[in-house]
Order: sequence, then C-alpha cells, then structure tokens
Amino acid sequence: MFDKSTNGGNTFGTDMIVTEGLTPSIPISSSNVTFPSISADITSGSGRGNIYITFCDARKGDPDIFLVRSTNRGANWSTPLRINDDEKGNGKLQCWPWIETDDSGNVDIVYFDSRNTTSNTIVEAYLAHSTDQGLSFTNHKLSTVPTPTNQPNNDIRFGDYIGIDSYGGRIVPVWTDERAGGFNQECYTSIVSLPVSISSLNNEQPSDYILNQNYPNPFNPGTVISYQLGSVSNVSIKVYNILGIEVSTLVNTRQNQGMHEVNFNATVNGIALAGGTYFCRLMAEDLLTGEKFTSTRTMILLK
Repeated sequence: MFDKSTNGGNTFGTDMIVTEGLTPSIPISSSNVTFPSISADITSGSGRGNIYITFCDARKGDPDIFLVRSTNRGANWSTPLRINDDEKGNGKLQCWPWIETDDSGNVDIVYFDSRNTTSNTIVEAYLAHSTDQGLSFTNHKLSTVPTPTNQPNNDIRFGDYIGIDSYGGRIVPVWTDERAGGFNQECYTSIVSLPVSISSLNNEQPSDYILNQNYPNPFNPGTVISYQLGSVSNVSIKVYNILGIEVSTLVNTRQNQGMHEVNFNATVNGIALAGGTYFCRLMAEDLLTGEKFTSTRTMILLK
C-alpha cells in the first residue's frame, strides 16, 4: 500500500495498492515478516521526483527482493522488478531490504541473502546498485563471513533493522551480524565506492557481442571468461575490485570475429588476490563500423 501527503504530513490521500504478491516465509525471524522500504529522488537530475519501493515477496517460489517505481509522484507504479540475480525458484532466501537514493540519483538496496550458504538460516549482506533510475541492478556481496541468525527467544529477533546511506559516490550499508558466535548480535558496515560504472555504457550495442558469466562462479582460484565478438575488434578485458580499482588486464589486443575465452587465476604479479567481489569488464570496438560495446559481469572469489 502507498499513500502520500502534500502538506507536510498533516493529512494523507487515498490508500493505493502498489502491487499484489505472495507473502514470504522468513525462517530467520520469530516474527516471520519482512518490511518494505521507500526512497525518493530529490536531486536536480532527470529522475527528480521518482519514488522507489523495495519489498520481499515469494511470487517466484521463494523469498526474493523486488522494486517498484513511480515517475509521476505515486500516481502509477511499474511492474515489480526482481532485484537479486541468483537463479529463480532455487529455494534461497533474500529478505529485509532497505533502500536509498543518492545525490546523483543512483539507487542502492541492502538486504540479507543465503545464495552462497548451506542453509536459509545462514546469510550474507548484499548490495544491489542501480545507475539507471531503478531500471536494472547489479548485485555485490558485502559480507566477508556468513552470519548465523540465532535467537535465544522470541523477544530477541535477528536483523529486523538494516540500513543504508549513500552520498558523493560512497555507499554505507549497515547490518546485524552474529559471526562472533552465540547470541552476540553486532553491527557491521562496509564503505563501498563504485567509481567504475557497473552497468553498460552504451545503449545501442551490437546484438552479437556477448560477455558470458565466468565459470565457475563463485571460484577459487581460477575461472574461465568466455565472450563473443560480432566483428574484428580492438578488445580489452579488465578486472576491477569492489572499489573500482583495476587489478588485472587479461586482454588488450585486436581479435577476430567469433568465440574467445581467457583464464583468470586471481593473482597479480604472483600474489593471490583477497576473496570478495570483482568485476570483469569487456570493451570492444568494431573496426569495420566504429561501434563500441561495453559489458560487465560480477565475479565472486572465495577464500
């Protein structure tokens, strides 16, 4: 449900149904519920006035994170967009999202996720980041260690409150964490800077240029990156860390049309990289037409 006030909260209009779905079952809380979160774009950019709502819903078979947006101050709402990018209906848990719109109009969502763990009662913190006003998101794992979700009784709940703030290119999520063991609930945060845009930079891309997801992913220590070129091209493939800093150049040459692959062994000058989230970026320039293609994939290095 959505409602709004145009007089500083003195009165509100008519309640509006934003979307209907399937109530999820949340196994990591005795309350068995999850809460929506709302944010508005108050920048001077093209998205000014946009309203974003994120929520947890089980319409795809298990609890996922969704987003709806309004570009006319709440009069109409978009079709729900699934935010987490793991396989649909895989039985994994995503819950308790919180949303923020930064001073550039980027949209960020922090949430709990069990995609990499053996149980839906063991979770990690994830960040979803959008640079196109909530039309698409990239997922980034924040946690370095999974956390159990123990509760001594129904009066003490795990993780009902999660938060995020972002400004000036920095994203600061905060979440509940029990990695210390027992019932020790602690607050963890991670300062994230994403100077390298994770979304594609080119709206008109050749349909036959493709960067495939690396395999295996997650990986340790090696993975294979395959890609397709639609024409003879100048090709660059680079790997960046979570801060947007280049850590490795895998390809920087002219290549012919067709399928190619390159190995990434997670080392730089013989030194192993730390575990975490990395981004593989393919940039190609078609030497026949001059058309450029850019695509990025998220890679998870396990340690």
